[in-house]
Amino acid sequence: MSKSNDVATATIHLHGIGRVPAVFAWELTVGDQLMHDYGGICQITKIEDASPKFFDIVEVSAETGKEYSRRIKKDRLVARVPDAAHPHTRRKEPETMSTPSAGRFLLNALSRAGISAREDGDGASSYIAVPVGAHGLVIISGVSGRARENEINYHPSQHQGWGTVHYPDTKDDDGNFTTFYASADPDLARDTANVIKAVQEVITESSAA
Repeated sequence: MSKSNDVATATIHLHGIGRVPAVFAWELTVGDQLMHDYGGICQITKIEDASPKFFDIVEVSAETGKEYSRRIKKDRLVARVPDAAHPHTRRKEPETMSTPSAGRFLLNALSRAGISAREDGDGASSYIAVPVGAHGLVIISGVSGRARENEINYHPSQHQGWGTVHYPDTKDDDGNFTTFYASADPDLARDTANVIKAVQEVITESSAA
């Protein structure tokens, strides 16, 4: 018997439909549509962090207009409907899908927290950049001294902690920065929640200065 959720192939089995491509819940954004058993389609109207491991989401049925609220784990697989391919009412073969990186997990979480961020880097490193104030910048990447130092594009299971520094003035880039978060926590969801709290504190302090 096949598993309902298969992380290796990024697919799930829906009753009345069959096995379909899936994504992790932490990839979802407001406006996405989800397919449920027997082809039911709902659109996400709200996503909130309930805890480091869970979301509270609100969905509206495309068929009835009825609103549903539920709590789901961030690492749960769900059937997100591609923009031009719904409703899926026929059985289809699974598609090969790669697992999004730890950096994508972080970018999505920052976006949900209302923090503007972008992926950046150079030949030697990759990181998430968060503008702070007029000329400041927060940089988040794999923590120094670990296997994923100065990296963000790795599998979530390989996470070994975020490291974060604050450059108060990027126009005066002479090494003047402060390390304000350095973690060896391998739990990506928990570590990401904690680093976002730290970034929010820096943004608040910079705004008050």
